[in-house]
Amino acid sequence: MGFNLLPATVEDLSPATKVISCDVFIAGSGPIGATFARKVLDATEDLNTTVYMADMGAQDSPIVGSHHKNSVKYQEDLDAFVHVIRGALQPLSVPPLNSYLPTLGTAAWTPPPGEHITRSYHNPGQKSEENLMSYVTRAVGGMATHWTCACPHPNEEESVNKPVDALEFETLLTQARELLNVTTTAYDHSIRHNMVKKALEDAHLKVENLPLAVERLNEDYVRWSGVDTVLGPKWSASQPEGSRFTLSPETLTVRLLPEDPLSGKIGGVLLRDLKSGIKSSCYVVKAKYYVLACGAIGTPQVVTRWDEACGGSIVNTQPKEERVGQLT
Repeated sequence: MGFNLLPATVEDLSPATKVISCDVFIAGSGPIGATFARKVLDATEDLNTTVYMADMGAQDSPIVGSHHKNSVKYQEDLDAFVHVIRGALQPLSVPPLNSYLPTLGTAAWTPPPGEHITRSYHNPGQKSEENLMSYVTRAVGGMATHWTCACPHPNEEESVNKPVDALEFETLLTQARELLNVTTTAYDHSIRHNMVKKALEDAHLKVENLPLAVERLNEDYVRWSGVDTVLGPKWSASQPEGSRFTLSPETLTVRLLPEDPLSGKIGGVLLRDLKSGIKSSCYVVKAKYYVLACGAIGTPQVVTRWDEACGGSIVNTQPKEERVGQLT
């Protein structure tokens, strides 16, 4: 069943459709979605606020979004972890390869001039000399399940076009470092670390320890930060039924549903249980607030389906203070 055959508004829902209610719905379980969840849950404990989070990826660990490199196996053999990273990355926006072969026989088929053979992850309009191909990771925790955990302070050139003023930007960076447990001292005892640092200092170069999102457990092993670190131990553990925080893995956020085509007000979000194997196996979550944290590809897709449903922009359906202020 295609998206066009699914309900476009809340009014179109079948009476048999399962409906779940919560205070805040979050699409995406990466670091951004986890930050919203942690901030909301910690700030509203007295209000008993409930958060429902959906992610199309699987939960690979009993601990929500933990870093895969925390395994002793990979800390002992870092080269083996390269294959974990490669396996977790799904390519997107790949420029199609030039399939023209001047020596190809005249009886063989080849695309017309100027066209290419494309696959699902290819972007026919991608110019390889202008744009780099990209990747996504579909898993609970997102890219934070295998990232390098390097957290250098942004260079001034990187901050030229930041959308917030300098003071607010530094405040947000400080909060992010706290959530990710960033430190500069985890490898102070490392012989290799100190030898390289001394060699650079002897060459009269300014050297500082690279800030890393990591915790030293003992002399041999560390714990790399992931989404579990952002959520904190309380919310990254398996949650009992009836908990204020619900995580639904392998669940696709299909589209936001307006109350009706003219209201421009979000009435719910349509989700599909991917494990069911039935494309029409959908249910609805109704919330007071909705957070889209599906990444650079997923979020525009959800927003586009909203535009198709009600002919308006999700960005303009609510005043700024209503969209953002009440979640801070």
